[in-house]
Amino acid sequence: MVILIGSILSEILIILAIIVVLYIIFKLGNILAALLVNTIVGLLALFIFNSLFDLHIVYNLITIILIAIFGLPAAGIVIFLKFIGISI
Repeated sequence: MVILIGSILSEILIILAIIVVLYIIFKLGNILAALLVNTIVGLLALFIFNSLFDLHIVYNLITIILIAIFGLPAAGIVIFLKFIGISI
C-alpha cells in the first residue's frame, strides 16, 4: 500500500513538472514572438524612411539590437538622430 501511494505521488509530481515546463515554454514563445514582430516592424519602418528620405542609415549591430529590443520607438530615435546629424 505504501509503495502504491509513493508511486502515485511521484507520477503526480512528474505530471505537474511537465505542466510547469510547458507553461514556461509557452510564455517564452509568446515573448519571442512579440520580440520578432517588434523587430520586423522597426526594421521595416527604418527601411521605408531610409528609402524615402535617402538618409543613408547604416544597418549595423548596434542599430539592429536597439530596434530588436525597443522596436518602432528605437527606429524613430535612430531616424531623428540621423535628421539632426548624429549617426549611430
